[in-house]
Amino acid sequence: MGMSTRSIKKVIGRISLLACIALLTNGCAYLKNRGNDALDLFDLGVTVNDRWMPGFGAYTDPFLVFPIGLSYVDSRFYGLSLRQISGFDYTNHSWGLVALGRERRGLGPFDPTSPYQARKDQRQLTERPAYDAGAVGLIAGKEPPPPMTAAVWKRGLHLGWVGIEYTCRFTEMYDFLVGWGTLDPMGDDKF
Repeated sequence: MGMSTRSIKKVIGRISLLACIALLTNGCAYLKNRGNDALDLFDLGVTVNDRWMPGFGAYTDPFLVFPIGLSYVDSRFYGLSLRQISGFDYTNHSWGLVALGRERRGLGPFDPTSPYQARKDQRQLTERPAYDAGAVGLIAGKEPPPPMTAAVWKRGLHLGWVGIEYTCRFTEMYDFLVGWGTLDPMGDDKF
């Protein structure tokens, strides 16, 4: 009672035809969205002071749970971020002692509607908020982080006038992978 080879070929042919029609009619937007999802995966670049005052930063924070280091850097970031290769303002005023820490960091213009930069109750802010980090800070702190930062691993090293910054977003990795099946958990695809 199985399907014959001819029936299977017909079904595969029809599915292929529908896929081609879908790709041709909406393909450009589909592929552009996959590219945008790939660009959202990480930030990678160098930090350069635009003033004579040196900065210092040796800081990492995997998933807001284990912040380690100290950073007080106000500089420019040159590299890949915000879906483009360009230069952006960069701020990192953070400290971490494994279980407890505090972060105020960001790249580019502050956007209070971004789930990576502010909580829903902070939409009225005009500058970057500081928030608690580390397991103790997340449990006992009074300023919880924005929701999406829990799936981000931030790393930076800045000595004097130059440094390197690398941030990986694991929720964006998930969004990129399931996006190939037309799902959009981050809600950032435009058709």
